[in-house]
Amino acid sequence: MARNDPRLGMLGAVELFSECSKKELGQILAVAKEIDFEAGENICVQGEPSGRFYLILEGSVAVKRNGRTRATLAVGDYFGEIALIDGQPRTATCTAVTPVNTLAIAQFNFVPLMREHAGLSHKLLLHLCSRLRAAEAQLTD
Repeated sequence: MARNDPRLGMLGAVELFSECSKKELGQILAVAKEIDFEAGENICVQGEPSGRFYLILEGSVAVKRNGRTRATLAVGDYFGEIALIDGQPRTATCTAVTPVNTLAIAQFNFVPLMREHAGLSHKLLLHLCSRLRAAEAQLTD
C-alpha cells in the first residue's frame, strides 16, 4: 500500500475513523477490498443481516428505508459503519444508481484488527459514545 494512496484520505474522512493515525488507517485499508456494483444492484437490503462497511469510491447510491428514498450518496460518502461492528440487520436498502465502486470492509476481517490493536478499538469506542450522547441529547431537546 502506497503512503499516498487516495483511499487513505477517504478513509480518514469517515467519521468513525477520523481519529485514527495514518498507520491505523493503513491497517484498516489492508483488510479492505474494492467491490463493484452495477446500476440497479442492491448493495444491502433493509432487514437482512450484514456486517460490511462501504465507502463509495465512484458512482452514486440510493438509500431507501421502508420503500422511501432517504438520501442519495456519492463519492466519499459511506454506509454500514455500525454494521461493521455489530453485524445487525440493515436499517435501509442501498441500491447502486450508477455503476458503483466501493471500498468494502467485512466485519470478519475488521473484528480481529480491533482485537489486535487496542488503541484503534479505544478510538472507535470513544466515537460511538460520542454518537450515543448526541442522539440522547436530541431526544431530550
